[in-house]
Amino acid sequence: MAEPLQTRSLIAEAWRTGLAALAPNAAWLALFALLMGGWSASTADADRIAITTVLAGLAFAAGVRLSLGLYRTLLGTRSGTLLSLAHANLAATLGFGFIAFFILFFCGAFGVMMLHLSGLVDLAAEPDAAAVSAAQARLYGTPYGAALILVSLAGAAALAFVALRLLIFAPMTVTASKAHVFRTWPLTKGRVLPLALAALATYAAPLVAGLIAMRLIGTYLPASIAGDFGRGALAVVCLTPFLLAGHGVAAAAFQRLKPEPEPALAEAG
Repeated sequence: MAEPLQTRSLIAEAWRTGLAALAPNAAWLALFALLMGGWSASTADADRIAITTVLAGLAFAAGVRLSLGLYRTLLGTRSGTLLSLAHANLAATLGFGFIAFFILFFCGAFGVMMLHLSGLVDLAAEPDAAAVSAAQARLYGTPYGAALILVSLAGAAALAFVALRLLIFAPMTVTASKAHVFRTWPLTKGRVLPLALAALATYAAPLVAGLIAMRLIGTYLPASIAGDFGRGALAVVCLTPFLLAGHGVAAAAFQRLKPEPEPALAEAG
């Protein structure tokens, strides 16, 4: 039976093991930062589309290899392959993006309907952008705006629910050396609340802190190729706690929720 998820121990283990996994994987982290810096610098010139594409591919590969190394360290295993983890990441991204597209599309369509029903602007008269923006600003002070807020919050909650249910797909993929994405869904059933609380301390908090640090430090970098390179590398450095704690909580949750190994059949004798 899966061990109950205790939020405090999950958070503590995620940060402790995540930070400890930094040293063994520092070289891959440095390579990832350098490639992200190169990619960022290359995007300043539209004529470098080929170089930008190559650097983006290399940065993705380095990021996946960093992730593989972190999970190997966290799980104490040498299993897992670069291709299987890349496959799982792409599948999860596409699947989540597909779900997000329809949720955002529905929320957008609902917003247009609320704006039309509110009577604040006549959409049939094809008003200009300024009139629509002004009507949208006034909409939130009406019951129609309240309905839109509730629907938007429900959509965000649905996306968060899906993300939490898929939280352990990467460590499971590494352990099995085979892509596992939605096969992890049953393992997180009934565990969303503790996972959500742990994610606030290991995903949301370091992500927000990293983005703020990026914004503050990035203002001191020059508007040049060197500055663009610095901003790309800086993003990796500032988000390193997010990467470490995020991998740490996924690995810690997987260790608690992974299915028990099937007992070996006794040899006929």
